[in-house]
Amino acid sequence: MKTIATIYIDGQFVTPHGREPLVLLDPATERETTTVILADDVDAQRAIACAKAACPAVARTTREERMPWLQRLHDAWTPFWLRLLASHPATAPAAARMPEPAIA
Repeated sequence: MKTIATIYIDGQFVTPHGREPLVLLDPATERETTTVILADDVDAQRAIACAKAACPAVARTTREERMPWLQRLHDAWTPFWLRLLASHPATAPAAARMPEPAIA
């Protein structure tokens, strides 16, 4: 069984303060497939503080300055998302046909 034990805060994947596991089930077989470690209130407060700190700086940027940031986020997230889809029996066929999304 897979375990997802990171969350995305302040531009990076970090280990959450939270320790509560959430077990995901395959809806077709009801077998356990993945355990996700959930964020907690400490993680939420940290994410909120980082977002608030970023807002004034991000608000002053141009689209051209933001696009590389969004592309890096896309590049970091897409492989994980496609692996997750491909690993699940219900979504694997669709994931195999799915073109990799691009940011325009």
